[in-house]
Amino acid sequence: MPQDDDGAAVPTGRAARLLRFGGIVTGIAGSVAAGCLRALASVERPDMAQLLLTPANTFRLPDGFPIRTNTAPLHPPTNATIG
Repeated sequence: MPQDDDGAAVPTGRAARLLRFGGIVTGIAGSVAAGCLRALASVERPDMAQLLLTPANTFRLPDGFPIRTNTAPLHPPTNATIG
């Protein structure tokens, strides 16, 4: 796997990307389940939005998907002319 500037490996194959995505989803689901159990233990109704949007879960996505440096830019350069 090629290395990103941060040192995080960028998955190159489909299986590697699927496994990486599965790990992210599993981590978020585990966090939601733990938060739900905590809320139920304190006799509160769990709020799914608050369980999903925790600071830990919001950092899982960008950390799990490193940016590929060899891809084309998403937007054309600002000085490009359309002809």
